[in-house]
Amino acid sequence: MSLKLRLLIVAFLLVAITPANAQKKEEIREFFWGSKNKTDYNTSIPEKYKDESAVIINKYDFYDYSEGFGKVQYTSASMRTVKIQDAAALKLFSEFEIYESFRKTVGYFNMRDNTFFGVRIIKPNKKIIEIDTEKDKKKIDDKTVIAIPNLEIGDVIDYYYHTTSYFTATFYYYFDPEEETLSERYPILNYKLAFNTENDFFVNFQSINGAPKLKQIDTGKKSERLYELTTTDIPKAEYPRWFYPLLELPGYKFQVCLAQNGTAETLVYFLLSERERDIRSSVTKDEIFNFFNKRIIPHTNVPNKKSLKGFLTDETNMDYIHAIFKKYRLAVAKNYETRISRDAKINIPYVLSESTVDDIDPLLSTMRYCLARDISFNLIIALPRYDGKIEDNILAGNFRILMRINFPEPIYLSGVTPFAIYDGLDPILEGSKAYVIDMKGSGRLTNMTEEILPISTAAKNRETIQLNITPSADLQSFTIESRNVSTGHLKRENQSNTFTFYDFIQAEYASAPRHPYEEYGHEKRKMEQFVKEMTSLVENRKEQDKKELPKKVSEEIGATVLEAERTIVDGARNDSEKPFVFDTKFKIGADFVKSAGENTVIEIGKFIGPPVEIEEKERKRTANIYMGFPRSFENEITFNIPDGYEIKGLDKLNKKVENETGGFTSTASIQGSTLIVKTKRYYLNNYEPAANWPKMLAFLDAAFQFSQEKILLKKK
Repeated sequence: MSLKLRLLIVAFLLVAITPANAQKKEEIREFFWGSKNKTDYNTSIPEKYKDESAVIINKYDFYDYSEGFGKVQYTSASMRTVKIQDAAALKLFSEFEIYESFRKTVGYFNMRDNTFFGVRIIKPNKKIIEIDTEKDKKKIDDKTVIAIPNLEIGDVIDYYYHTTSYFTATFYYYFDPEEETLSERYPILNYKLAFNTENDFFVNFQSINGAPKLKQIDTGKKSERLYELTTTDIPKAEYPRWFYPLLELPGYKFQVCLAQNGTAETLVYFLLSERERDIRSSVTKDEIFNFFNKRIIPHTNVPNKKSLKGFLTDETNMDYIHAIFKKYRLAVAKNYETRISRDAKINIPYVLSESTVDDIDPLLSTMRYCLARDISFNLIIALPRYDGKIEDNILAGNFRILMRINFPEPIYLSGVTPFAIYDGLDPILEGSKAYVIDMKGSGRLTNMTEEILPISTAAKNRETIQLNITPSADLQSFTIESRNVSTGHLKRENQSNTFTFYDFIQAEYASAPRHPYEEYGHEKRKMEQFVKEMTSLVENRKEQDKKELPKKVSEEIGATVLEAERTIVDGARNDSEKPFVFDTKFKIGADFVKSAGENTVIEIGKFIGPPVEIEEKERKRTANIYMGFPRSFENEITFNIPDGYEIKGLDKLNKKVENETGGFTSTASIQGSTLIVKTKRYYLNNYEPAANWPKMLAFLDAAFQFSQEKILLKKK
């Protein structure tokens, strides 16, 4: 858990203060604010930061990993000392949202969080006002809020949170990785990261992009270790659009793993160092190869007709692979329904319960099938582009595992998705360096090479929206019929935004060899009750979605939608090349209409939806540009001209700006009684160097300008 001041609201956990907790609270207060704390409380600000909204004088992040008496203890804590220098910062730090103490589950074990929050104000005259966080917290609606009284511009707010979790772990446990930049939205004068570990805790730590190195501090005890990273005068960071901070800003990545014995050390999905006392900061290709050679083991049973009964439609290798993933996709649907039922407190029959499906499971089954049929394939180990270079990665959990089957047209498999037979090459991996591994015989890895993964094209990742617009007689409302057709990665995005959980579950159950509701065994009565309650839940959700659709469409088009209905024409879940198609019929008011005497001005450019608007502060850019994937967006507007009117002003609707980064084109013409407007905005690459930003601005500005264009409906 780490505090991010760039968030507009800071959230904390608090516990009720019992006598035992009161003592603990005082110990924590002493830890941060006591005489032993070497924190610099000089509140003067360097001249170069006088005009900043706020300045972080001290930033301190602390973690502790230990065990004893059969329990693991994990502590996460942070402190910030912030000089408030303008009204914006004053507003940000004048209120904190908090959540009450709770129990949560870690694997099969309960974890108890005890969290304390302290805050005080240091006035310019050095007077210190400590806030009573218990007394000053108030319930507002469904949240608890602490308002910070007497905070003024020129004050320093000094606050901390400290949370400790206790839980039982057998053999091994992975703590969440911490991947952070040193910089934040405000300059930082003094920063320290510190963490404690002891025997059985392995640490992987890496300073990135020029950040200071980690140092070990002598604790005087063989079994305990203290590590620190310190630095000063960190400039504030800008976080522009299309930016991956961990690729360009100084920071760190680390993770801790508990492995209590030698057996655990061979089981953990963690790049362990040889000894607990050694910090791992790098990894070799051979170590990566050996790591996965021990952990990627194909399933023992070869998928066949019998095991795939009901999912297999033909005898080709591709059909077998489709069937393997369809079988796992049904399991995912059952798991999803189970989670939804539990959240809704609906008792689910045992026969519907499914064990968790990991992304690697269908890959392991497919590997076994390919080995048995002597089908050429590769195991691919890749790293998301936002995480940096694969050769530098020390966090095993960041690796992505894929499989490439080397058909004449290779296919990539990386897990089960509700929206397709199988997941292809994740766009976040496109263009990145990956390790490509051969597998032979019973599943032994034999050879590993490096390869740059392919990048899709803007033409493949395409969304086309056809709009048929009919104005009302008084020109104060418009009925719009829209058809959205998408392919590639945009298809997946639109499926995710359009499909509901009940669409997914119902589609899977309808295509299952036998509907899961029929497999009740001795639980017939329980199944009947479940179906009744689940049906009611789905019907209520459909009604809720129907009511919320106008608001959703309003956000898509940027106008007030009066009514809307949406229909999936082709879900395209069983053919990766087939486009996803859905229709929307909706009605908007006069948002895009302006009167001009007896004539009417229509803001025709706004019908393609809210544009990408580049603000003035974004126009100068030094950071490189990282986008999800190449893509293109096309619109075709058919505007039905009302009787008795003619259209003027078409010349401004014809634009063309194209270069090596992308482009925007638009055309307009009158065909009979309709105005036909076509636009296309496209991005040719998933990465551009900062030097190409002006070229991108050229077509982004053209697209924005089109969105502001108008036509005149003139009475004949």
